[in-house]
Amino acid sequence: MLVKILGGFDLFVALILFILALNIHVWGWLIILLIIILAVKSLPFIISICMASIIDILITIILLLSLFFDISSIIFVIAAFAIAQKGVMSLL
Repeated sequence: MLVKILGGFDLFVALILFILALNIHVWGWLIILLIIILAVKSLPFIISICMASIIDILITIILLLSLFFDISSIIFVIAAFAIAQKGVMSLL
């Protein structure tokens, strides 16, 4: 059940990344909240060097950089597809 909740969260992050790719403004506090949750979610699995935790860390870095820099839309789209694929696989 927890895996499905985390998969749903991954799909929500993918939706936010697609919104950022369209240059629609997203609240800063929402991005910071997503950064914190993704970082905490990936910490237990970082020891096993699981590919899913590496995707979470990369998405966290992209979201963190998006707070300070203007990031290309293609990076957001690639990141959204990566985490959406992870979310869909968690829901199956």
